[in-house]
Amino acid sequence: MANHVIVVLKDTAVNAFGKPFFCPSAPAALRALRDEANSKNNSDLSLHPEDFLVFELGLFDDSTGRFDLHPDPLQISRGLDLKSS
Repeated sequence: MANHVIVVLKDTAVNAFGKPFFCPSAPAALRALRDEANSKNNSDLSLHPEDFLVFELGLFDDSTGRFDLHPDPLQISRGLDLKSS
């Protein structure tokens, strides 16, 4: 069993956070989001990377079911930083 990082995108164009998702680590989350930002599927992130910020909310322990949340969301990237030029 392991801890999972809780990650969420904030859409600054509408000033709202999306649904959080879980990844084994922050680098794994950023890799998945980088793939999405550079995909050809016309997602909001791939079409408007300048509108998004990436935040880590804390950890989830899947062996205890407990959350260990940061006092405030911790920004770990910007959508533009995920987009390849």
